[in-house]
Amino acid sequence: MPQMAPLNWSILMTFSLLVLMMFIMVNYFSSSLNPKLTNNNTFKKISISWKW
Repeated sequence: MPQMAPLNWSILMTFSLLVLMMFIMVNYFSSSLNPKLTNNNTFKKISISWKW
């Protein structure tokens, strides 16, 4: 049983890292596709994504 704790922790860390990478990639591609977006819209999008 004690061997399952590090496994679950590593899976959780990998999943969170993957979600973070996807979040960064989506923001990067959206900003590159829409270069006219202001910083206010970017921050608003980030806040909406974090609430979700």
